[in-house]
Amino acid sequence: MTTNEQIMIDGVDVSGCEDLKLDPKEEGVYLCSYREQLAPPPFCVCKYFPYCNYKESQRNLQAEQKKEALNIIVNEKEESYRVTKLNAECSRYKQALDEIEKIVTLDKTHIKYAGSTLVICDDILDIIRKAKGEE
Repeated sequence: MTTNEQIMIDGVDVSGCEDLKLDPKEEGVYLCSYREQLAPPPFCVCKYFPYCNYKESQRNLQAEQKKEALNIIVNEKEESYRVTKLNAECSRYKQALDEIEKIVTLDKTHIKYAGSTLVICDDILDIIRKAKGEE
């Protein structure tokens, strides 16, 4: 019996089970046509066989789906951790660049002559501003 409606027996949706069929004598009772070949009702009632192959395969499928969902959550947490760590590292580099920029700017104002040191300071400031994204 395959149906779009969920049929929950033993905590498993058995609506897709090929061997499931409604008991013609008792409303709301499902029989297992596979087991019915071996024994007549009530010995083939679906709910009396919690570990049939179909239910076990459905449980395994549900377990796999939960495992996949957990793996996705774990991967997202790991990615979030990596991003946080990278942001902290970027922040440290920016702070270092700010400190270097401050020192170079102060030294530049104290230089009284136009020489190679002044040019180097300008080059360093340009590199720092480019690294900080200020250009």
